[in-house]
Order: sequence, then C-alpha cells, then structure tokens
Amino acid sequence: MKRIITMLIVGVFFSTISMAQELNDEQLTLRTDLVNFLKVEGFMPEIDTDGEIKFKSEGTMYYIKVSPTDKDPMYVTIIRRFGYPENYSPETLVMATKELNMYKGVKVLCFEESFQVRAELYVRNSEAVKSVLYKLLNNISN
Repeated sequence: MKRIITMLIVGVFFSTISMAQELNDEQLTLRTDLVNFLKVEGFMPEIDTDGEIKFKSEGTMYYIKVSPTDKDPMYVTIIRRFGYPENYSPETLVMATKELNMYKGVKVLCFEESFQVRAELYVRNSEAVKSVLYKLLNNISN
C-alpha cells in the first residue's frame, strides 16, 4: 500500500511539473511563427523532444527556446552548444566570455562537459526575433 501511495505522489508531482512547463497559446503562436519563418528562409526546422526549435544554419545546429515561464513579454533564447576542445583551459574560456559579453550581445554558459553561446530576448511577437535573427546567428557563430 505504501508503495502505491508513493507512486501516486510521484506521478502527481511529475505531472504537475510537466503541466507547469507547457507553453500557453501566445507562446505556442510565437514558436509556430518562428518555425514557419525558418521554413520560408530554408532552414528546415523541427521541434525536438524538449519543445525547442532545432535547425541548421551553414552546417551548424542551433536551437530556439520559448520559455514557458515568461508570458508578457515572452522570453526567447537562441542557443548553440559546444563540447570543450582537447586543449580547453578555463582561462581561455573566461577571456572569450569577457570578449563576447562586451561586444557581441551574447552570453556564454559553462557546464561540466560543455558550454553554450546564447542570445536572449524579451519579445511580444515573432517579428522582434525575425528582425534580428541573422545578426544574432552571426554573433553567436563568430
């Protein structure tokens, strides 16, 4: 009996987390508009299992995430993921991070096995993302 109750509690907990992570109608519209824009631009986007838009530009994989948390304005992140090179040093990454944060309008997030270069925007609609997408992709790739 204790096992069944525990399983029910865990199930309710995870379903609550899952529901909290769903996009509202406006966020879904934003994501759909961005997918359609990327299709028109020839990027062949798809929605991955995390709900992020996944697409390639010049052979490089990018992700666009619409946050379920922020609703007005909405929070959009454009992400490129990297593994650390063999000759990686924390000092090199710190210098690169300072350079990127100062001049490029992008951020670097470091993890144990990898790092991400990201551009983050607060927007009310997809037009704001569309108007700066190419510039942000260029900044991230540089």
